[in-house]
Amino acid sequence: MTSAKPKATASRRPGRPAHQRDEAIARRVAMLIGCGVRVADVAALLSLSEPTLRRAYGDEVRLGHVRAGAMVAQSLFKAATHPKRPDTKAAVFWLRSRCGWTEVAAPAQPPEPGKKDAAQALGLVAERGTSWDGLLNPDSVQ
Repeated sequence: MTSAKPKATASRRPGRPAHQRDEAIARRVAMLIGCGVRVADVAALLSLSEPTLRRAYGDEVRLGHVRAGAMVAQSLFKAATHPKRPDTKAAVFWLRSRCGWTEVAAPAQPPEPGKKDAAQALGLVAERGTSWDGLLNPDSVQ
């Protein structure tokens, strides 16, 4: 005996109704993605599947973090270049992160030689200016 399933007609489709894009939800998706919330968590929060979220709000999912970063960079730039009250910390951060500035430490001074190193260095030049100079170093004969 075969079970007869009712056929889906054009007027009645099985499953949930298709999600319609909503601009208020689009702004919320962009804000959440921009704040670093994972796509799976955003989908769960909105009671959507990830494929539906990506299909309906693909631009927001792909570009939400970029737009948020651009807004932060813009406000940081405005703070750093304010005509009356420039923010020095913001300017330094901007220059380090966007312009490649780094703090360069002063060149390190070589350490003072120890007793053995000083004796070795003195031994290499001890004959200079003496009668032994020509005997020990034939290149310096005059």
